[in-house]
Amino acid sequence: MSRNRVLIEKLPLTIIEDTYNKKQSKTKIEGYNVKTKDDRYLNFIKNGFKCAKCGIKGKYANLECNSKLGNHFNVYGIDKEGNEILLTKDHIYPKSKGRIRQY
Repeated sequence: MSRNRVLIEKLPLTIIEDTYNKKQSKTKIEGYNVKTKDDRYLNFIKNGFKCAKCGIKGKYANLECNSKLGNHFNVYGIDKEGNEILLTKDHIYPKSKGRIRQY
């Protein structure tokens, strides 16, 4: 589970590309300030919102908030078992760190 506070749930993934392409460094979405120039967004855009390792595709974005990143988007996909998966650059844990699932 995320340690972030969810501000807006299940936004279309196009909102990330639309936000990233804005000229200013911050924008407002439904009254929330959001950083627009985040390298994570560019990574998702370039890779089609899909994990290169396991193949899970992002289905939606949540606008979330935490003390480190402030207001930001997180991308979520659904695995074969129907579990919600937060897609990050390292969402697959190495076996040496206790990974149980095989991809």
